[in-house]
Parts: sequence; structure tokens; C-alpha cells
Amino acid sequence: MTQFLLYAAAVLCILTGLVGIILPAVPGMSLIVAGCVLAAAADGFTRVGFLPLILITTLGAISFAAEWYGQKLGSEKLGVSKWATAGAIIGSVIGLFFAPWGLVFGPFLGAALLEAFHTQNTGHSVRAGFAALIGLFMTAIMKYLIAVLMILIWLFAFFV
Repeated sequence: MTQFLLYAAAVLCILTGLVGIILPAVPGMSLIVAGCVLAAAADGFTRVGFLPLILITTLGAISFAAEWYGQKLGSEKLGVSKWATAGAIIGSVIGLFFAPWGLVFGPFLGAALLEAFHTQNTGHSVRAGFAALIGLFMTAIMKYLIAVLMILIWLFAFFV
């Protein structure tokens, strides 16, 4: 019974983590790592040992670093300020209440509005909004690819 509950909690963590990759308030990658660890603990780490879990955890950490670096690099290349980044985050959170369209347009509007407030330049602020939108999608794609790789590593270790 305990094993079943651990597997059920692991699946719930992983599925919530996959949704959390898009939703800004949910720690998606951390939940996926936690789900993999819970699933490995369900059978006492006999099928999935510590080496695959270290690899999975490392990939989770890499995704955080890549997300931060990608946002920083994208902001620098397009010349947007920290105001646009903050606006994209605020717009993402507010956009949750207007899903699904709010998840798409929230970051754009948040970045554009705060950048316009900061620079008083409409063209630049629209560019900042598009940069936030592109960054959001690129980050989500990268995180989903890493998440799939993490799950595949766990499945390989479990079944092989």
C-alpha cells in the first residue's frame, strides 16, 4: 500500500511539474525531480539508484541555469530593461486568471507596459513585449525537452 501511494504521489508530482513548466507560480522542474525521487524510493532505490537520480537532479539544475542565462542573454541582445522582465513576470501571474489567452498575452502586455513606463518609447516597449513572449516560449520548449529527458532517464533506469 505504501509503495502504491509513493508511486501515485510521484506521478502527481511529475504531471503537476509538467504543467508547472508553463505556469509561473508552480515549480515545475523541482516537482519533476521530486517525483522521480519519490518513484525511486517506492521500491527502495533498487531499480533506480542514486546515479540516475543525480543525473536527473543535475539536469533540473541545468534547466534553472539555462533559463536564467537565456533570459539575461535575450534581454541584453534586445536591449530591454529589468522593468520589461519584471513586467513579463507580473503579466504571467495576472495572465493565470485569464487562461488560456492570458498566459500568452499577459507576459507580452506586462513587459511592454512596464518598458513603456520606464523608457517612454512605444516602439522599444513593443519590441520588449515580443522579446518576453519569444523568451517565454523558448524557455518552455527547452524546459519540456529537459523534462522529457529526465523522465526518460528514470524510465530507462527502471526498466533496464
